[in-house]
This record gives sequence, structure tokens and C-alpha cells, in this order.
Amino acid sequence: ATASIDLRTGTIVEASPEWAALLGDGVDAITGRSYTDFLLPEAREAAAAVIQVLAEVGEITSEALMRRIDGTTVPFQFHATLSGHRIEIVYRHRP
Repeated sequence: ATASIDLRTGTIVEASPEWAALLGDGVDAITGRSYTDFLLPEAREAAAAVIQVLAEVGEITSEALMRRIDGTTVPFQFHATLSGHRIEIVYRHRP
């Protein structure tokens, strides 16, 4: 499952059908939204810190608890790389 996020705005610019399905919706409903829409409010500060490290080193592997459209959560492990102003992310669902 993959996604691309604009580093400057935090907007999801691309999402694979697999990632969208794990979040409980279709690609069209996911793209154009802020990645923070899919984080728990208490996880947003930690996510900002991960993005800051990513901006400094260009690559990071971490874990996150994502919030689905219906409000339930799903754990993910992800690897993110910085490419210009885009964050390219590969997600793996942790059962």
C-alpha cells in the first residue's frame, strides 16, 4: 500500500487502492485530504516530529496508528522517503 504526500501542505496527492481500502474508503475520497485527517489527535505532534526528521535525513522507517474513515484504528509500519517536495510512503499493515 502506497501514498504520496505534499511536504509543504500535508495533502495526500496519490494513494494506492490498497491504502485507501485499509483506511475504509476509495482513492478519490482519500486524495486531496490532509494526512492528519487519518491520525489520532494525540499522534499529530509525533507525526510532525517524524516529518521533521524525514526532512533532515531524507528517509525514515516508523510505525503509526492510523484512523479509518469510520473512526476505528489500524496499526501500520511505514517507510518514507523524501523526493523534492513529496513524501513517498510504503505502508505495511500490522495485524
